[in-house]
Amino acid sequence: MNKRKEEEVILGKTELIQNPLFVQTLFINMIKSAEHEVLLLLPTVNAFLREQRLGIIQLLKQGATERAVNIKILVPADPLIKNNLGDMAAPEGKEGIERKQNFEFRSPGEFAVSTVTIVVVDKKESLVFEKKDDSKENFAEALGLATYSSSKPTVVSYFSIFESLWKQVALYEQLKAHDKMQNEFINIASHEMKTPTQSILGYAELLEDSCKKSEEVEAIKRNAERLQKLATNLLDVTRIESQTLKLRKETVNINERLRM
Repeated sequence: MNKRKEEEVILGKTELIQNPLFVQTLFINMIKSAEHEVLLLLPTVNAFLREQRLGIIQLLKQGATERAVNIKILVPADPLIKNNLGDMAAPEGKEGIERKQNFEFRSPGEFAVSTVTIVVVDKKESLVFEKKDDSKENFAEALGLATYSSSKPTVVSYFSIFESLWKQVALYEQLKAHDKMQNEFINIASHEMKTPTQSILGYAELLEDSCKKSEEVEAIKRNAERLQKLATNLLDVTRIESQTLKLRKETVNINERLRM
């Protein structure tokens, strides 16, 4: 009999909860009881605002400062959210990632999970609930079905989902930083190429004017023009990628162009 009880404790339980007020109380108690870590995914700005009104955000801040609980929050990229969490998190130097000691939040470009809130506490229990109506300001009115679990396999599954999303944000920001550095390098290199190329073209034209045309001068001029065209094309590519390319529109006689 005792052995059976021990197995039940180890396996834990998973239950479906339909009472919004019970879910609300359970949610608050889970955050209050956290000893080591809280993982929280809030898929929408309204979800964040509801949790803020409920006191969850304040409880998380207290847990981080008073009990040294590690807090990780995934939230949409929104100035309102960033300002609200800014007193707890200092910039780490990358857009979308904020960190200060044991309080972190990250903002994915787009949420792979957009309909449910996920809470994992101390890697021992999880609470997952869907939103029935995200436009509602009241937590209970917006809530749909919820699933609570203290079963290790279930909790670990939600823990893995959260950590996967968490790492994706960091990887995405690294790729963005890499692309930015690459574009800046191309832009600088293109400008640096244009300056000496223009000089070479100018001297080649002076040589043409001051002496008879020669194959050597023609080769210098031809290759300088190729370099100039390459530099221009590289600049256009960076402008296209940064969406700053300005197109010059002209009326063209297509028949004349075809005859050329």
